[in-house]
Amino acid sequence: MPKTLFIDSTPDIDRLWRVVHKSGDIPVTVNMGPVAEADIPRLLAGYDTCIIDATYFSRAALTSCTGLKHIVFLGTGAGSFIDLQAAEQAGIKVSTIKGYGDTAVAEHAMGLVFAAARQIAVMHKVLRDGGWQVMQGMELKGKTLGLVGLGGIGREMARLGEGIGLTVIAFNRSAIKDAPVPVVPIDDLLARSDIVSLHLALNDGTHHFL
Repeated sequence: MPKTLFIDSTPDIDRLWRVVHKSGDIPVTVNMGPVAEADIPRLLAGYDTCIIDATYFSRAALTSCTGLKHIVFLGTGAGSFIDLQAAEQAGIKVSTIKGYGDTAVAEHAMGLVFAAARQIAVMHKVLRDGGWQVMQGMELKGKTLGLVGLGGIGREMARLGEGIGLTVIAFNRSAIKDAPVPVVPIDDLLARSDIVSLHLALNDGTHHFL
C-alpha cells in the first residue's frame, strides 16, 4: 500500500479533510504547511506518495526525494508548482484534480475584469496617496469578452460573462463539440474582443502564446 503524506495542509483544508477522509480510506499522514524547499526531502523520507496544495517542487527538490513515486496536486495547473519535466525524468507521476477550483478561479478572474474596467486598483492607490482623480471607466454590458481556452475555468467565465450581459466568444487550441459559446479563430477573437481573458495551462505549447 502506498505510504502517503499530505505535505502542506492548511487550517481551512484540514477542516474539510477531517470530514471527507474516512477511516476506511488509504491512510494519509497530514503535515501542516507552509513548507520550505529545504524541508521537503526530510518530510518525505519514507513516503512514496505526496499530496500538495501550494508547495513548490523544483528540480532540486524532486531529485532529492529518492523514494517519491507519485505527486497528487490539489488543482489543475500543476506546472505552476512542480517542475514537470524534472518529475518525468525522475520517474515521478504527477496527477491533478480535474475541475478543482474552476468556479473560484473564474470568479477571481471576473473580479479582475471588473477592476480593470473601472480602474479600481489605480484609483485606490491615488486615494491612499491622498489624491483624487476622475477616471474614465468602461461599462461591461454589451461588450465582448474573448476567452482564450475553454476548459473548466473558461466555461465558468463564459457563464459569468453572459450573466452580466457580455457577449462571449472563445478560442480553443483543440476542437470542442459542446462549446457553450461561439468558438472562433484566435485572430478573429483578438479583433472582436473588448476584454481578453487567458485560461490556458502553462506548458511548452502555450508559453509565450500571446
